[in-house]
Amino acid sequence: MDPHHQRPDTRHRAGRRKAYRVTQILTLKLDGITADDYLTWCRDPDPPALDFGLRSISIQADPLGDTITATLDWDQPAPAAATAATAAGMVLCPVVQIHSRMHNAPEAVEADELVPALEAA
Repeated sequence: MDPHHQRPDTRHRAGRRKAYRVTQILTLKLDGITADDYLTWCRDPDPPALDFGLRSISIQADPLGDTITATLDWDQPAPAAATAATAAGMVLCPVVQIHSRMHNAPEAVEADELVPALEAA
């Protein structure tokens, strides 16, 4: 084989997949428990969805207050508020009311997916 001969690129575009970037903001209104107590005793520090659709979680709260704001960054369409809260490790119990809003609409970003083509024998 000629050392100067380059092998042709046998990859082709097999299709596109959609990658989502969605920010969901959850507001938890607490009754009878402070934000600090809720975050200490009720929140799962290792939420089940982290790195499985949920990219990151940011929590803001006044420790003695009754409101917690959780900002969830998803790489897929965001689930309903109660499902999102549970997936993010926040236990929903009778003392918690939850409200959800999207910071930005689901933005589908097309990502090229390259796969090797089959070579004829």
